[in-house]
Amino acid sequence: MNIPFFTKTKEPTNPFNGLTSTKELRRRISKILFVDDEKIEIVQDIRDLGYNANLRSDISPENIGEIERGEFQIVFLDFEGVGKKYGDQQGLGLLRHIKNVAPSVFIVSYTSKSIRPEFADFYRLADTTLGKDRGIGEAQSVIDAALEKIYSPEKLWSDLNTMLKLDKTKQVKLSEYTEKAISKKNFSDVFGYVASVAQNEQVRSLVSTMYKSVGEMIK
Repeated sequence: MNIPFFTKTKEPTNPFNGLTSTKELRRRISKILFVDDEKIEIVQDIRDLGYNANLRSDISPENIGEIERGEFQIVFLDFEGVGKKYGDQQGLGLLRHIKNVAPSVFIVSYTSKSIRPEFADFYRLADTTLGKDRGIGEAQSVIDAALEKIYSPEKLWSDLNTMLKLDKTKQVKLSEYTEKAISKKNFSDVFGYVASVAQNEQVRSLVSTMYKSVGEMIK
């Protein structure tokens, strides 16, 4: 009697395990965006602490590319007066759009106004919340905690797979390419593999930005 032979499928491993970063490094390689239709003083306060903080009065199809390319790791998002180009739900519509086009971005719901129950997803879908009446110390704590999570091995690998949507076989190959890239401190081969499996240029750009950050972490 012939006994069927089954080959065990290789499981992908997290190639970022063991990767560490200091608070100073995370601060240096990251960009923070505040989206608010008012000029808010906290942006300069955050800059004075050594962070790369930026302000946009709104996000539209004309400047959404900054987010789609992964230029910002954290977005502080107001509710009222923003998201005009993304429906009639103000900040909630914009939040949903960002989560769709750049799922790795860490979003902080940042408002001082009460929100009607039908817009409660503005809080639920955000990664965390911070009231505008909170001080600079609490804002810095939110930023530092977010950056620590963003550059953790677990989130790096999870975000990579979320963006690329690969099957298990391709995940294994991606893991192997990434391990070699980190070991050799040369990402050309993994960039080539990503270009062959990414669904579009936007995804390639997001993933490339992530790998460039990893490159800074292993210098």
